[in-house]
Amino acid sequence: LLPTLNYDRVAFAGAYHGWGFHEDGAASGLRAARHLGAGWPAGLVAPEAVTV
Repeated sequence: LLPTLNYDRVAFAGAYHGWGFHEDGAASGLRAARHLGAGWPAGLVAPEAVTV
């Protein structure tokens, strides 16, 4: 539900967007960053286990 409230400069993220585990929070944060035009930092390898 909260992702439907995202705007150009606001994006909601947190572990509550999944099962409540920190991996869910990481994936949610990455989705929020992508929504705002950012991505995974250059030079770092994105973890394959994180599905976004």
